[in-house]
Amino acid sequence: MKHEVKQPLRLENGTFMRGEVEVPIEIGNAEQIALLQKIERDMRIREKDAKAGKLEDAEYEYGIITCKKCGREYEIENKYAKLVEK
Repeated sequence: MKHEVKQPLRLENGTFMRGEVEVPIEIGNAEQIALLQKIERDMRIREKDAKAGKLEDAEYEYGIITCKKCGREYEIENKYAKLVEK
């Protein structure tokens, strides 16, 4: 019997994907719920850090940049980031 390696579930453009295969949404699916909770938790941590002036990989001293991870805009001043409220 051949054992198949199961690729991790990920969220890509609002669609659950496993490898290159789209996975249908299932109400009550524990794996999908856990993935969404992890994404939500990570977003809250990044937002909290941004409001505190922390920014990963800050390469700029001044100006406005867009975060590659979350898509939010930050104003950089003396290597400290401040979330730009819209």
